[in-house]
Order: sequence, then C-alpha cells, then structure tokens
Amino acid sequence: MNGRKPNLVYRSTRDGATGKAYHNMCKGKGNLLSFIKAESGRVFGGYHSEPLPKNCVEGEIKDPTAFIYSVSDSQKFELQNGKASEAFKYDSYYGPTFGKIWSDIYVSQNFKGCHANFGHSYQLPKGKIYNSENTKSYLAGTENFNVSELEVYQLQD
Repeated sequence: MNGRKPNLVYRSTRDGATGKAYHNMCKGKGNLLSFIKAESGRVFGGYHSEPLPKNCVEGEIKDPTAFIYSVSDSQKFELQNGKASEAFKYDSYYGPTFGKIWSDIYVSQNFKGCHANFGHSYQLPKGKIYNSENTKSYLAGTENFNVSELEVYQLQD
C-alpha cells in the first residue's frame, strides 16, 4: 500500500489460531493489514492504522482511515460517514473485529463460528442491502464461517 513494505507479524497456522495468540503478536502495532481465508476459500480482511493497545482487554479504536475489502471480489469498502469510532473492536480473547462486534467482520476466540455481515459500519457495494442474505454471505461465502488461515502484516515505511 502506497509503497510501504509488508512485514508478516502473525500467521494463524504458525503462531496459533486463537485470539490470544493474535493479540500477543499484534499488540502495540499499528498499520495492520489482515487477510482472512474462510474455509469456503474466499479471502477478505481489513486495515487499521491505529495501534492495538499493549494492555488490551476490550475497547474500540477510532480510525477514519480503516477499511475492509474482498480479495475474492477485488473490492475495498470505506467506513460510512460518522462511523470512524466503530472502525475496529479489540478484545484480548478474539481475533480481528472490524465494525461493532457481530457486525461487519468478527473473528472468534478459536477462529470457528466467526461472523461477517458487513454494512453496519462499512459501506456496502452498490445494490446490496444491509442484513440481506446476499450481503451476509458476500465476504466469506456464508454469514457464519470458520477461518482456515489468518495473516496479519504491518505496513512499514
């Protein structure tokens, strides 16, 4: 992104497929780009520039530069107007969560039974309606999904 170099800081199959492992590797870091591969084979994720707190228990990160995307559909989705305070939710037990919990993208503590129903905090593609069946399955192939791989890169100058 914009000439920055990606540095792999977390890979679920290498570092452990748990929220705790994710936070241990990513806390204190910003400019994080997450790639989520669902068991369906679809790839999607998100970006946030603000760092995860080092002593993160639970909270939200305000980040007007955050976005989510679908690699499978080659699309990027910005935050909706007025939703910067809902960019990213962190909880030391869960994986990356973009938007309010149980909204846009939520990765559970064991990376099973995750949830993608974007459109609450992030803009939808043209013609999609929030909370409709085709929107719920747009990113991961199904609303509820299991992660087969999660990689997080820190973008460095």
